[in-house]
Amino acid sequence: MKIIEDLRRDRQFQIALGATLVLLMVVLFIFGSNASYMESGQGYYFMAVCAGLGLLFWGMKAFRFVIIIPAILVIVSALTVSVLKFEWRKAYIEKAEAGQPFMFEEYIDGYPTLEQYIKASFFGGENWIGFTRICAEPAEAGLSYPPLCSDLQQIEAEFGLDMKDIVQKHYIKMKRTAQRISSGRLKDKKRYQQCIDSGQCVIVPLLPAGVDPERLSGNDYGEIRRAFWSLIDDEKMNNTVCNQMKLCRILVEMKALKESSF
Repeated sequence: MKIIEDLRRDRQFQIALGATLVLLMVVLFIFGSNASYMESGQGYYFMAVCAGLGLLFWGMKAFRFVIIIPAILVIVSALTVSVLKFEWRKAYIEKAEAGQPFMFEEYIDGYPTLEQYIKASFFGGENWIGFTRICAEPAEAGLSYPPLCSDLQQIEAEFGLDMKDIVQKHYIKMKRTAQRISSGRLKDKKRYQQCIDSGQCVIVPLLPAGVDPERLSGNDYGEIRRAFWSLIDDEKMNNTVCNQMKLCRILVEMKALKESSF
C-alpha cells in the first residue's frame, strides 16, 4: 500500500504514465481503424512504436531529455512509415474494388509492399509498379512514354524485368490452362477461377458468360476463338494470342517486342 501511495504522490510518474497511455490509445486507434489495410512488415513498426512508448515513459519519469528525444523520434518515424504503408495498401485495395485492379496482377505473386517498391526503385530488383507507371499506363492511354520503354534490354536494366522470358513463361501457363479447359478438367467458371486463385492457372481468352458456342456463326468472337484454339494447337505464340495477353500486347505497342520474335 505504501508503494501505491508513493506513486500517487509522484507527480512526474503520473504525467509520464498519462502521456504514454494517451499516445498508446492514439496508436491503437490508428492501427485498429486500418486493420483491413494491414500488409507484411506492419507488425515490426507497431513493436517499434511500443518500444518507443516504453522509452518515452522511462525518459519522462526520470525527466531525461537524452531519453525522451530519441523515444519521440522512434515513435514518430515508426508511426509515419506505418501510416504510409496503410495508405499504400488502401489505394491498391480501393482501386481493385472499384474495378481497376493492378494492371499486371496475374504476373506477380503478390502486390509489392511499400518497402519492396522503394527498394526496387532505388537499389534495383523487379519493379512492376515502376514499369506500369512509367511505361504501360501511358502506352495504354495513348500517351507518350520514355524511349527506354521501347527496348527490352533497357526495360530489364531499369526495372529488373526480363520481359521476353516473362511473356514466354506466361504463354506456357496459358497453354496449360487452355488444355485443362479443353480436356474438361475445368468444367465450369467456378473451378476455373479457383484454379487461377491457387496460381495453377492464368486467364485465357474465353467466350463471355451466356454465349452459346453452338449458336456462333461467321466471325462472332473470332479473335477470342482463334486465340483459344491456337493455345491448344500451336507450339509457338502468335499475334492472335499476343493480342489477348495484356503484357505482350503492350510490349508490341511500345515496339519493345517484335512479332517476329515469337
